[in-house]
Amino acid sequence: MTDFDKRLVKMVHRAGLETRNSYNTSEAADIIGVSAKTVERMIEEFEIIDGEPKPGTLQGFLARSTIRIFHDELVSFFERGAKAICE
Repeated sequence: MTDFDKRLVKMVHRAGLETRNSYNTSEAADIIGVSAKTVERMIEEFEIIDGEPKPGTLQGFLARSTIRIFHDELVSFFERGAKAICE
């Protein structure tokens, strides 16, 4: 478990949720502290640039007509953000 994963688990618990494999957009919004509309925009803007996901975006998937985000994608989101800040 990486530092980013440990931090995300703490954020999930602070949002009053249990750690799961994936979260819906409103749960992801509560975890990262933005609106559900912002999370939806971040998913819409997701793209791969030069082999790397665009910073500030999330890769979502559709499951039973609900957009969801994998736990590992949220970890990757924070890692990309930290990398972009350091560059």
